[in-house]
Amino acid sequence: MQNYFELLKIDAAFNLDAGALQQAYIRAQQQCHPDRMVGKSEAERAKAMQLTMDVNQAYETLKSPRRRAEHLLALQGIRVNQDDKDAIRPDQSLLMEVMAWQEAIAEGETDTLLPELEAQLQLNEATIAEHLEVGAYQDAAQATIRQRYLEKSFNDANHAKPQLRA
Repeated sequence: MQNYFELLKIDAAFNLDAGALQQAYIRAQQQCHPDRMVGKSEAERAKAMQLTMDVNQAYETLKSPRRRAEHLLALQGIRVNQDDKDAIRPDQSLLMEVMAWQEAIAEGETDTLLPELEAQLQLNEATIAEHLEVGAYQDAAQATIRQRYLEKSFNDANHAKPQLRA
């Protein structure tokens, strides 16, 4: 597995300065961009193209707190991706909570649900940071899974929110 922190030459940490991350991305892009490969061999251009795609993927992953947490966990050998059969699964209490959120969305209770989910998103992100900082990776994994469900429910509620009529 490729370490995106190493690729962008930044310290592996959950709490990142967005400006520093962007500067690292720009530096990496400047070094490997295919436009700098004019006159080089086909193999060198292909390698530069692949590296550019990897740098783009690294930046997109690391600028999202949840995806950054997933990457940090993966670097520890802990997978939380739903599509992976060997990944850590959410606990039952979270699934029950998600069902309640989805029911509230279906019943049109988005005005009360959205602020609650937004607050939980912020609180849970802080929880992920705390767990990762002390190396509590299993707890960080469960909090990261919770973050994914919170994000999805927040987006679902936001999408279901009745639009103001003109």
